Parts: sequence; structure tokens; C-alpha cells
Amino acid sequence: MRIFTIIVGLFLIGCSVKEVKNMNLEQMWILQKMQSKTLQVKKGMNIKFNLKESSFYGNDGCNNIFGQVEISKEKLAFKNINSTLMACEDMEVSNKFVNLLEKTVSYKVSEDRLYFYDKDKNILLEFMSK
Repeated sequence: MRIFTIIVGLFLIGCSVKEVKNMNLEQMWILQKMQSKTLQVKKGMNIKFNLKESSFYGNDGCNNIFGQVEISKEKLAFKNINSTLMACEDMEVSNKFVNLLEKTVSYKVSEDRLYFYDKDKNILLEFMSK
């Protein structure tokens, strides 16, 4: 009976860790760097996940963005990325942000930071929790 209690306890601890990790991912993330450069980031660039609906939304510095996301362990893939159609003066940075989301294949949460990586494990985007 004691062994059963220990096993159940370890199982519940494992579930709790997963839930905390997901909760951390679902907060608002503010973009800090694109490909390790801080100069390109526009005010208001952010992303937030809704894991129950496998979706995300945010802002690319000009338009609201939204779409579907596939997340499992460290794997991450953005699908069907859409945006509003505001006309802004400089769309280059906004377009680059969306392009880097499309290239993302994995992620890592470290304290108050969220990192997106490409297939070669290069950091594409770095966010800070709000």
C-alpha cells in the first residue's frame, strides 16, 4: 500500500510540473530581440498562447496576428498565421517577425524568458514575460 501511495504521489507531482509549465507559457510575452538584435523590435510586439484551443494571438508592431499552434514538449509550430490589414509605414520589421514565427520549430522557457529556435537551433526570437 505504501508503494502505491508513493507511485501515485510521484505521478501527481509530474502532472503538476506540466501544468505549471503550460501556465507559464500562456502568459503575455513581450518581444525583446529578433535574431539577437534589439534595434529592430517595435513597441507592442508580443504573443500569447491559448493551449486549450491550440491557438495564439499577438501583435507584430502594426497588425494583430493570430492563428493555430502545435506544441509538444519543446516542439513548436505555427500554423495558419493571419493578421489584420492595417497599413503602416515600415512593414519590414512586422513581416520579419511573422516570417520568424513560421520558421520556428522549438522553444524554451527559462525563468522570465521565452526563446523560439529554428531547425538549426539558432535563436530566432526572444521574449520576456509581462
